[in-house]
This record gives sequence, C-alpha cells and structure tokens, in this order.
Amino acid sequence: MYVHGIEFAQVSVMELDRKFTDIDFELVQFLCELVSVELQKNDFYNCSQGMMHSFLLSELLTGELNDANVIAMRLAHLDWTLTPT
Repeated sequence: MYVHGIEFAQVSVMELDRKFTDIDFELVQFLCELVSVELQKNDFYNCSQGMMHSFLLSELLTGELNDANVIAMRLAHLDWTLTPT
C-alpha cells in the first residue's frame, strides 16, 4: 500500500481450501487502493473542498456516477437540495 507514492504496508492473503482466482487478486488490489485513498483523503478534501461541487456535477454529466444512494449521500454532504428543475 502506498501513500503519496511511499510504500507504508504490504498485504498478504493466505490461501485456504481453494486456489486463488483472478477476482481474489483484484479484490486485494482494490482493498489496497481503498485504504491508500482513505489515508490520503484528508489532504485531498482540504486542498479541493471548493472543487467537490464540480466533481459531483462532472461525474453526473459524464454518467460515471449513477448510483442513487451515492448521489443522495454526496448531495447531503454538500448540503444541496434537489428541486424539480
């Protein structure tokens, strides 16, 4: 796992009663990236707080974000209320 390009941890997974599949490797990779992002997010949010509205709008317009629950949570975080228009 890396934070700001510096390795701070290594992850190992034990194989038990079945062989690893491709999805197992993908899940471990995703976990590592998720932990790294989580550890870096304070700096990201502090540096880009004024950009969060733009990120949300951009993701909505490009179709990258389409999960209604995630959209609702992000709107609530930004203290935005939806109107019919």
